[in-house]
Amino acid sequence: MILDALYEPLFKEVSTGFRTKRGGHDAIKKVYHLLRRNYRPYVADCDIKSFFDSMNHDRLMEFVGKRISDHRFLRLIRRLLGMGVMTQNGELKINQVGSPQGSVVSPILANIYLHYVVDTWFEETHKRYDQQMVRYADDTVFCFKDPQAAQTFLAGLRSRLKENHLELNEDKTKIVEFRKEGPNTFDFLGFTFYWGKTKERVKLLKAKTSAKKLRHSILEFKLWIKGCRNRYRLKVLWKMAAEKLNGHYAYYGTTVNNKLGFYYFTCMQLLYKWLNRRSQKKSFSLAAFQERVRQFPLPKPWGCRLVDLNQGVLEYAI
Repeated sequence: MILDALYEPLFKEVSTGFRTKRGGHDAIKKVYHLLRRNYRPYVADCDIKSFFDSMNHDRLMEFVGKRISDHRFLRLIRRLLGMGVMTQNGELKINQVGSPQGSVVSPILANIYLHYVVDTWFEETHKRYDQQMVRYADDTVFCFKDPQAAQTFLAGLRSRLKENHLELNEDKTKIVEFRKEGPNTFDFLGFTFYWGKTKERVKLLKAKTSAKKLRHSILEFKLWIKGCRNRYRLKVLWKMAAEKLNGHYAYYGTTVNNKLGFYYFTCMQLLYKWLNRRSQKKSFSLAAFQERVRQFPLPKPWGCRLVDLNQGVLEYAI
């Protein structure tokens, strides 16, 4: 709380992660507004390699010392950084670099580190109207109008990170030419940004759930219903399923995300499949399951409805 009170007024607007009244949706909106007019079509999608495990303690304490001079407080932070982690073998591993796993101070210490290493440096050396950035924790997107400026920046960023004991994950770092005419896409915070079309065939910037995150969410739902189908009564399972659907919509429920209907449809199929495997006797026919969905509707994304088909399958329409 003390660190938050001291550093919140200092942090830049481009930083949205682990901050009061800011979150992932703010970062998504900022990126969307930077790109929707196609004025900054060159996107440097940068990923710092094992950032939370690589923060240099001495460098971090140097950054914290710029704002705090109380030696007792600084000593407490140093002790928190060196907090040990118990391994699976029962051995205590002392942190030499990186932030302590699970510590409540790790997020704000990470923000302090990147505030000086990336945010302030970018503002002083590269920021202009046609060169902008958005950062959520260690996930950062940089937008440029000129491709040469993007290449120059990326080379400078590598040097800047190296000076501060960090490095880019080259496999995940790339410059994307994100023009309306091109097929390129990029992922940020679980969303895939791409150029879609309206009904009038007009190009429009859209963001959908990334394929990786969608598969992961569906797999989680499957493992949950498969493992819990015999542990709870149907009424309780139905309520839990509603909570899981609402949780997915709460994060991925943007107006331009066309993958919500697919998620809902797939979860309905999984419910129908695994509720019929609670015993040797089938619990539901397709008609009975659809009737229950009508009587006790589960949360649906806007515009999504179940369609009755005689072929014995469930389908969705948007």
